[in-house]
Amino acid sequence: MAGIDMPMIAPLARLPHLATVHISRLHAGDLLPQLGQLPVLKSLCILPGSEEGPLTYHEMAGLCAAQTLEHVSLSEDIADEALRPLANLYTLRDLRLTGSSFSGQDIAYLANLTRLEVLDLSETNISDQGVQQLAPLINLRSLSLSYTQMRGSSLTALQSLTRLQELRLFQIPLDDAGVQALAPFLELRQLFFTYAGTDATKPAGAAYLPEPDRLIA
Repeated sequence: MAGIDMPMIAPLARLPHLATVHISRLHAGDLLPQLGQLPVLKSLCILPGSEEGPLTYHEMAGLCAAQTLEHVSLSEDIADEALRPLANLYTLRDLRLTGSSFSGQDIAYLANLTRLEVLDLSETNISDQGVQQLAPLINLRSLSLSYTQMRGSSLTALQSLTRLQELRLFQIPLDDAGVQALAPFLELRQLFFTYAGTDATKPAGAAYLPEPDRLIA
């Protein structure tokens, strides 16, 4: 499928106040290198494309120069190594990869994003091993792992995330031991999970939980 004529999009790099951009997957390969040059780009959303293949490393590498970027959202398949350029975006605070498919090994690149406050990996193929790679993200306030391949037992690898205020674990079965693993998250205000323990009326581990403003089990 034909791309965008480069002379047509070249002026984008000269828009000094453009801070928020939504683009389609169809045009990501053409636009990302230009958008990476924007001096105050804060938020980027890549919308799904029905006929395009996975986002590639070379396409995502166009963002390496975007040193003001704070928010990235994409719901696309991601080729091997395509998450690696994100590791250089040290200003990133909010990353949403909802519904994306990527290599389990590539999740390790996110460990460099130590300023992240919001991370949404719901409906991805992240597993227990991938969850362990998130431990360095100690500034996370919100984490969503709903509808993934992780097991509740892998929460023990996230004990360093003591600043979490929101944790979403829809369709992640937690037994009593899994609920007890939530005890270190003393700042939790919202907690969503699927209880799979022995007491159908109340999780036996509930006594170990902090007191969130909202608890859905």
